[in-house]
Amino acid sequence: MDSTVSTGSASGTGAKTTKTRALTVAAAVVAAVVLWIIAVPIAGAELLTETAADKPPAEVPFGGVIISPLLVGLVGWGLLALLERFTTKGRLIWTIIAVVVLLVSFAGPATATTTGTMLWLSVMHIVVGGILIAGFTRR
Repeated sequence: MDSTVSTGSASGTGAKTTKTRALTVAAAVVAAVVLWIIAVPIAGAELLTETAADKPPAEVPFGGVIISPLLVGLVGWGLLALLERFTTKGRLIWTIIAVVVLLVSFAGPATATTTGTMLWLSVMHIVVGGILIAGFTRR
């Protein structure tokens, strides 16, 4: 009896899938950077969030705008690859997890010091999450 799970021909492996997913991660990073450039240098927004009760608000650093979507994208890609390898419904399971993670991520923008900052950060989360979810789940 064979104990492996077959995911069929659309298992998420291959050069085309790897290229598409790598470009998806890159697109998410570029989108976050573009939004930061529009928000901070062009619109003049100060992206400040509350940290701890006894500390002053912290600025969202440009490096974090690059690193966060990169790390989230790579972790998401890895999880999707594992799910596709070991389950028959990898994309569906991953999509549910990704939507939940996106919703939970709004805890970050909720700590913004102004409504404008909350909107900018929320847009960044929606755009990055949307790019990753759409890009990773396309066939």
